[in-house]
Amino acid sequence: MDIAPLFQNKDKNELLEFLRQNAFGLLVSQGDHHPEASHVPYTIAEEKGVWYLYSHIARGNRHTHFLNEQNSHLFIVQGVDHYISSTWYDHENVPTWNYISVHVTGTVEIQTGEAALDNIKRLMDDLEPPEESHRSMEKLDPEMVSRHMHGLVAFRMIIENIEGAKKLSQNRDKKNRSNVIRELERLNNPQAAEVAKEMRNNE
Repeated sequence: MDIAPLFQNKDKNELLEFLRQNAFGLLVSQGDHHPEASHVPYTIAEEKGVWYLYSHIARGNRHTHFLNEQNSHLFIVQGVDHYISSTWYDHENVPTWNYISVHVTGTVEIQTGEAALDNIKRLMDDLEPPEESHRSMEKLDPEMVSRHMHGLVAFRMIIENIEGAKKLSQNRDKKNRSNVIRELERLNNPQAAEVAKEMRNNE
């Protein structure tokens, strides 16, 4: 990710927590003639000091042909974002965009059998904790689960590098940052409100 030093987030614990709090991202791999990209659910876990990203895609997706274990793949998770009007400053300037994003790169391992089933169980357990949901993996019909498992390709990515961008008007003085927060909150827009909240949390 090419991001100005001022907007780089180098706090690994914060980046991992961001990934935990989200469950949907964009997998990008090099195809034969152009990059292939698929929007997929995911979860992350640490095992013996190594972090893994677990996910799956439909077996009929052509992207499956490019999950080459020798290649590096990119996984993008986008956080909140919003347009920042230059009219919100007390001086003439250009408009911009505030946003939070995390990029993960690494190699992938195709999973089959029990490993693939465990992959899907991890995601279900994260999103529907067994103690709270009647749709946990253990409570589903095994034959139905088996049929659906045939329709997907499970994989895990070894997280080799993680980069974060947190562009929240850090290049503005306190007065103009306050102006931006105020104007975002005035928009009565959930996305704008979330960006304003993140700006307040990072003051």
